[in-house]
Amino acid sequence: FTHPAQALAAGGGKTKNAARGSEKAKDSSPDPGIQAPTIGGLSGLFRTVTGDIGGQHTFRLGLSLQMFSSGGFLVSSDTHSRFIATLSASYTPWKYIELFANARSMANDNERPPETGRLDPQVILALGDFSFGGKAIYPFKNGMVTVGGNIGLTLLNSVGGVSIDGDSTSFYIGLISGLDLTKKAKPWPLRFHLNIGYFLDNSDSLATFGNNYTLASLQVEKFALGINPARMQFRLGIDAPLQRWTKIGVTPILEFNFDVATASEDEDFRPFVCSAARPTNCISEDEFGGRLTSWMTFGVRVRPLRGLNLSIATDIG
Repeated sequence: FTHPAQALAAGGGKTKNAARGSEKAKDSSPDPGIQAPTIGGLSGLFRTVTGDIGGQHTFRLGLSLQMFSSGGFLVSSDTHSRFIATLSASYTPWKYIELFANARSMANDNERPPETGRLDPQVILALGDFSFGGKAIYPFKNGMVTVGGNIGLTLLNSVGGVSIDGDSTSFYIGLISGLDLTKKAKPWPLRFHLNIGYFLDNSDSLATFGNNYTLASLQVEKFALGINPARMQFRLGIDAPLQRWTKIGVTPILEFNFDVATASEDEDFRPFVCSAARPTNCISEDEFGGRLTSWMTFGVRVRPLRGLNLSIATDIG
């Protein structure tokens, strides 16, 4: 949802000056009502941040709901379900800067046959995680090319508590670039976006896992708490805003996501690496040392009203 007050305050288009404005001037001041936030809050696609900033003193609100369920996903014979809700807000104090904040809560439910030594609870809640930060963008060639950067700070709620776990505070810094072919003299309905960044993830400080943990309990609880290593993140996004050509506010979106871990292997899993002494209920050397996570996201964003964007998408990874 985008607050349209800036467009009204700026004169909107029904003044003599606006009527005399050139097409080039209109292109340089995009309608803030067409922008939408990412899951995290900054303007963009689903996870890919774009060069969109919005008019000065405009703000956006977003609610993202993510649902996932699969059998045999983490443990053989299990059924794992996850639900994530993220409420975000972003604000443009200046035409080159956007600030954001979000709050996220997550619930995981892992059902599996009774097992000896299970320590992870069936339902694990992670409530009240916060992130905030911003991006700075500078456009070139009348906005067809954008470059910039973004930063973010993530504060995680302590496990089983109501306060922030300071040791798990995480930090992100990244670069943003974009190519908008809708701004060409002969426009095409395509935009390309690239994000490259580093996420210093300290979520492994949330909990300590004793030697009595089984492999299944370790896998499930770490996934449910969102514990991940520090990593490089790459996002390539493509969207096709079709309104100029179809008069309907529909935008197909495709994203490619790659995370490459930079931290050392998780020592909690080392005792479970397959060996002659442990030929079963184990993980391979490749799994233990694996560093790449990749997935694709595709979906569509629909704008039934100016300032209101509805999106639906799926991840395949």
